[in-house]
Amino acid sequence: MKSYGRGTNHLRNAFLLTAAIITGAFFVKLGWDEYQQNLAAKHVPEVKAIFNQIRQMPDAAGDGEDDENSISVNEYSAALWRSYTSNFKCSEIRTHFDSEASRQSFAFSKEYESFGGPSIEYRTGEFEIRVLCKSHGYALSVNWDGLDR
Repeated sequence: MKSYGRGTNHLRNAFLLTAAIITGAFFVKLGWDEYQQNLAAKHVPEVKAIFNQIRQMPDAAGDGEDDENSISVNEYSAALWRSYTSNFKCSEIRTHFDSEASRQSFAFSKEYESFGGPSIEYRTGEFEIRVLCKSHGYALSVNWDGLDR
């Protein structure tokens, strides 16, 4: 007695189950990303407030306009950044931002070589101040990161 339908049904059922699991995971991921992005967007005012309280290097000139284009929000973080032109050495920039970070209750986290020059990071909770020393100035960013580091 031949039974062709029985094996085909198992294969079809396995395929449908696999497709349902993948589709369900996709929609769970979409929902999670949307939740995280909304959470990140809620932290933009705090990121802006921290950024605006940080005193820049004397005579440093901000490059470009200070506008909404320098704010980035994605499903894991919110960031505000700006580049500054100055004639200070990286050691002077580091000293200045050590003081500014401390004044904002941020602690030194790490220093490392990055594309473009040395980067210095300061943290408090989920917030970070990052300074990138460049040949003719520095870039400053304040970031909220909802993921544990």
